[in-house]
Amino acid sequence: MQVLEIKRTLGGATKTYACRAAEVAADHAVLLYTLERPGAVGGVALPRGTLTVAYYWIDRPYNVYHWIDPDGRTLAYYFNLSGATRIDRERVEWDDLEVDVLVTPDARAQVLDEDRVPAAAAGRLPEIAAARARVLRDYEDVIRGVEAASRARFADSAAPPPPRS
Repeated sequence: MQVLEIKRTLGGATKTYACRAAEVAADHAVLLYTLERPGAVGGVALPRGTLTVAYYWIDRPYNVYHWIDPDGRTLAYYFNLSGATRIDRERVEWDDLEVDVLVTPDARAQVLDEDRVPAAAAGRLPEIAAARARVLRDYEDVIRGVEAASRARFADSAAPPPPRS
């Protein structure tokens, strides 16, 4: 089933991505897509064919992208700090707070993009700080759960999900 991921930035942009739904419930969703082109984030190389298993919750100030390379190895966990998240059967909408936390498989965390918060969003700095603190406090437990869930659902999948468009 296709679901739209709709991301709204603090700068006012809206980005929409077509994803495959692995699970959609009232309080959480799991979406997946495969990278069509290689990329890199925070020094982590993401080869073409990297599987992204994206976890969203309505009661957490973040979502997590679990990046798995074409050989099945975890490359990283990418926490997007987020404001409100809304989930229904056709879409996952979330407010991107710009700041991200990249966690490598050896559980090292790196805060990214703090310089991308627009001056006009200064009123959201306490929300961003609280979300960052929560991720930095909880990420080891979160990545253990994400890793286990991804492996249980997708590691042996015969057909990879369609590319993110």
